[in-house]
Amino acid sequence: MKKTLFFFAVLICCRLLSQEFWYSYSFQDKHVGYTKVVYQWQEQEKSYIKKQEKYRRLDGEEKEEISCVLSLDYSVLSGYISSQTEKGQEIFVITASDKILIQNKNRLISVPGEKIYLEISDFLKGIAARSKLEYGRIYKGLVLSGDRMGACDARARYLGKEVLWANLEKQECHTFDVTTSELKNFWAKAQMDANGNLIGYSLGSFQVLRVPKEYALEVRQNFPEIPAPFIFDIEQIDRMYIRHSDFPFPIPSGPNQRNKEGQTILRSPDEQETQAFSPQTKESIQPGIHLPSDSEFLLEYAKNIQGNSRENRDIAQKIALWVQENLEKKKTPQGNKLAFFLGFSRNLPAIAHVSLSRACKIPSRLVSGVMYTPGKWIYATWAEVFLGKWMPLYSGGIARGAYFIAIVENKAWGIEDKLVPFSFTLHKLVKKGETLLLDNASSYLSIQEDKVTDKLLGITFLRPADWVLLPKNTQSDMLLLRSIKGNGPAILIKVFELPRSLEEILDTLSKKMGTQENLELLWQQSRPFPKGKAIEVALKSQQQLVYRAFLGEQGKKGIAALLIVPAKELLLIEKGFQDCIFSLNFY
Repeated sequence: MKKTLFFFAVLICCRLLSQEFWYSYSFQDKHVGYTKVVYQWQEQEKSYIKKQEKYRRLDGEEKEEISCVLSLDYSVLSGYISSQTEKGQEIFVITASDKILIQNKNRLISVPGEKIYLEISDFLKGIAARSKLEYGRIYKGLVLSGDRMGACDARARYLGKEVLWANLEKQECHTFDVTTSELKNFWAKAQMDANGNLIGYSLGSFQVLRVPKEYALEVRQNFPEIPAPFIFDIEQIDRMYIRHSDFPFPIPSGPNQRNKEGQTILRSPDEQETQAFSPQTKESIQPGIHLPSDSEFLLEYAKNIQGNSRENRDIAQKIALWVQENLEKKKTPQGNKLAFFLGFSRNLPAIAHVSLSRACKIPSRLVSGVMYTPGKWIYATWAEVFLGKWMPLYSGGIARGAYFIAIVENKAWGIEDKLVPFSFTLHKLVKKGETLLLDNASSYLSIQEDKVTDKLLGITFLRPADWVLLPKNTQSDMLLLRSIKGNGPAILIKVFELPRSLEEILDTLSKKMGTQENLELLWQQSRPFPKGKAIEVALKSQQQLVYRAFLGEQGKKGIAALLIVPAKELLLIEKGFQDCIFSLNFY
């Protein structure tokens, strides 16, 4: 018994003497890196050993390993830094006794000052370690520069204590404004917990936040996109037939997918039969790992989103719309607070969907796998809610359509070994009740007299007289017509998802249509478009080419038609272009 008590006492003591933290870096809402930090107290030397691993992927890949000895106020006594970039490896050595010396293989410099901190976080830890903090006081110090071969002045203004919901828990923290000469006196907002450990800081669109280890390491998961045919209106796809010969892992069969004779058949959730409320389903109401659905903070969010709704379907729809409006399209102040609490995972929308749904007592789960978007398959994690059958929550609503391949259901946190790159072929689908064979163009592209219908792109239009439709490529989101008049005028018709307004798209029209010329806008006019709106514009290039462009939108889908013609031939074919754009419609 005494040995057991001694073992636990040693274990607790070791935890107190050694602390490990993981931080995630995000820039413009993209996960770009992480840092692992370990502080270990050395009782005999009355100092700290700090070991740090940093990984960043912004303008190239960068790795950094640090081993330092820190004093009681967390300033550097000595340190070793190894930095690896695409340019090669650099080694830095720092010593601070009578004077501060920094050395790499090329030079040795002396930094004026009594002490230097490795980073802003250590500078703030040194301030927080003081017995008394004074509100409004500005603290000053030196911090190692970003290139590791110099020092920059640092200042921190203490703003007092506040209660913060961060990293899945409620924390009392010290708040600072902090800046350095390298930041050109732009002030970052930083929070330290009651023990003086960094919670996070933000400056503009750059943010550092303490997160669970699993979230930090997500940046290492770099799954490639899988090219696929361009198909739009995917919510109207009833079934997909995917052919594969040797998957690196078994794809599970379930209500929305089944394996048969060397292929996987995906079904729209609408085709499922209603299922019983099983014990496994009941578990999907409980809080889970990194899913704090019983938190008072999250419960308040769920209550406000639910409002007066009582039906689970209505509540789930409200949750999906709220997540899209506050976490996906942009991060609103309310969305940012929830993200700060949940931890800024790369899968934040799915985590928010499940956490909020469970807080409203709606069974929900996380699913990882592969998801189809026009032109590609992407690796993703999404949420599913149980509404008599499992339905995905995605893109602001209850998703319909057969375009999810579930590989791991009831996802547990950690890097998924099962999610490894693989390839397959989509060879058949059922859309709006009609079977389309992707290796047979006549199955999805029809021309009846002058009426053209593309069932993959979901558009229909009248082909102008004296124009020829060139062969269709399923890997493209465009159709191309050529005139038999003049020197080869062309009309490009392109379909795309619409994340922005038509006016914003006009600013990048040349890029959208696949040309890099600088175009001069001559005029712009509104045009009628079924169940939507449209704009027609005239543009001119420096090469005396005239561009007449039509942009239409309907819901989340956009269409563009671009006429490219030498200026002297415009009158020959302008009427044909007008007939074409006025007949354009979504199928």
